[in-house]
Amino acid sequence: MVRREFTPLIDIEAEPLLESYKEVRLKYCEIADKVYLNKRWARYNPDILTRLLKESLILQKFTEIKDVTIELSENPLEDTEAMVYVSAIKQGVEVHQEFPLTYKIIREESPMVSKERSGQYYQGIFQLIEGTENARKKAQELIQQAHSKGVFMNKFVETEKQCDYYLSDNHYLQQLAKKMQRLFGGTLNTTSTLHTFDHMTSRELHRVTVTLFCFKFERNALIQKGDDVYLVEAVQKDAKLRNIRTQEKIALDAKEVREHTVLKKQIAPICQRQPHITALHPETFQETEVIVLDGSKIPAAENIKVYVVKNALYYTS
Repeated sequence: MVRREFTPLIDIEAEPLLESYKEVRLKYCEIADKVYLNKRWARYNPDILTRLLKESLILQKFTEIKDVTIELSENPLEDTEAMVYVSAIKQGVEVHQEFPLTYKIIREESPMVSKERSGQYYQGIFQLIEGTENARKKAQELIQQAHSKGVFMNKFVETEKQCDYYLSDNHYLQQLAKKMQRLFGGTLNTTSTLHTFDHMTSRELHRVTVTLFCFKFERNALIQKGDDVYLVEAVQKDAKLRNIRTQEKIALDAKEVREHTVLKKQIAPICQRQPHITALHPETFQETEVIVLDGSKIPAAENIKVYVVKNALYYTS
């Protein structure tokens, strides 16, 4: 909140351009990075502080003011002193003056942050459908990092195939969903429902649900449907697949690959590396040549993780 009180100027040189000023006091919520202005909490911007300081100045009458510049410090929320530069025409002569101007920052928790802390408030839900363990961990990590920006997760529901993250900020929720899509692929779907009406701002408040139909596998995995086994060459909005037998390439979205089974890697001891790499088949216990599908190099280790497809062994990084 801005409260202005008359404060006489002191230590002003003779015939100053500035007669007095009204002290600026600004409420600031550090967690949400918002200030209280005109009876509402708004995102902080240094321009807001600059404008308030300009409006607080009371300049000499009968003086033609040409320009007023406010120069804030590098951290205006901590170092609460600004420099004022005034250019004016006085008695036909152009005059320039500069002087310091102080203000007060009052740190206070906004009502919205108080609700968020209580765990009872959320603006929207990010739903992660399917997704790998890495995808779920990444979502938690990104949300944890957002705490410093005033974003809270006030509820978390996890099932075998879905995670629901109840978040306090709709804007961040949509940023999170897009970033997760870039990292892990899949299809986004957004819905919005009217939650309440803010009589203070005369605005409708909506709760948003953003659903990411994610893939249950990552790049270089092998997936199977019937007798066909596919190498996942890329994961974007669609999964780019290559049939390891026919070399046919196809693209499927996250919903279309639900009927495919993700094959699991098994440990196989290396038998020899020259002239071909062979390993002990985990099921038949026969020495079997290892087929590298993605052009990667097999590590120099005693055991490697391979995909078992019938009598064949396949390696991907």
